[in-house]
Amino acid sequence: MHLATLAAVLLQVTAADPRAAATTELGRGRRLWTEDDLGGALAALDRAVALDPELAGPYVFRALIKSEQKDQAGARADFDRAVALAPGDKEARRHYCQDLIDWGELDAAEAQCKAALAIDPDYADAVYLAAKIRLRREDLGGAIPLYERHARLAPRGDAHHALGLIYLQQGDDARAAAELEQDLAVDPTCYEARVNVAAILLERGELARAVEQYRISLEHHPADARALSGLGRAYLGLGDHELAVGTLRAALDLSPNDREVAGALARARLALRLRLGWPLAIPPAAIAAGLLAWALLLRRRVKATSP
Repeated sequence: MHLATLAAVLLQVTAADPRAAATTELGRGRRLWTEDDLGGALAALDRAVALDPELAGPYVFRALIKSEQKDQAGARADFDRAVALAPGDKEARRHYCQDLIDWGELDAAEAQCKAALAIDPDYADAVYLAAKIRLRREDLGGAIPLYERHARLAPRGDAHHALGLIYLQQGDDARAAAELEQDLAVDPTCYEARVNVAAILLERGELARAVEQYRISLEHHPADARALSGLGRAYLGLGDHELAVGTLRAALDLSPNDREVAGALARARLALRLRLGWPLAIPPAAIAAGLLAWALLLRRRVKATSP
């Protein structure tokens, strides 16, 4: 079939069913977006809107792309059009809510979140966003029950991680550790959860368990000063001074202005010298000062006995 004939057939199909043609362009736009071809995706979505201005889907995905491109005004206009065309679309409202949170417009975000929950009271993503809004408002008491509800609705979601961080902020290490360990059961690669669990174990004095958690964390993030510092202090507490010195030195190389790491390294070096015995038990600076004093004293004695 010649290209001109094919184009004519396509035009006939499009004219006969613009909704189907618009849906095809919507699918193409979504695919191109996942392939990071934002220009191609926008072009396809623009065609979808032109083919069927009453179809909500293209506006939603065009809004998401515009938001990604920092076009807040364009994203807002497309989201508004989408929810006007499909007021019962909870996904559109969830996406709009998330962007409004990112823009700092918490009242408008809450309105979209409530609308999504009115459509589906057990919509886990909307419950999570409701908790996030409370957290942004520093209403921890309001955020906690919402995160707990999200955890029940979506056990493999992010609520346990969020709860763990809240309990850490409140100084409740036991509950924080319990929530973060549940988070790690879902996602063993979560750095923030694991390094916080390790820090809690270190604070409790459970040094061997802390070492295990820090080591796993460093497998995923080898150049992490926080994990290296904690691991070095755990080694120091266990009396493994060689490993403590080496680990803390690596931490200090990554974070040279960290006084806590520098102090721990000094204690580890002194402990190592004391274990090895004199003269290694005496810090090099002290040895040098002693040698200088001895040399000055010897010089004075020589002068005193000279004729």
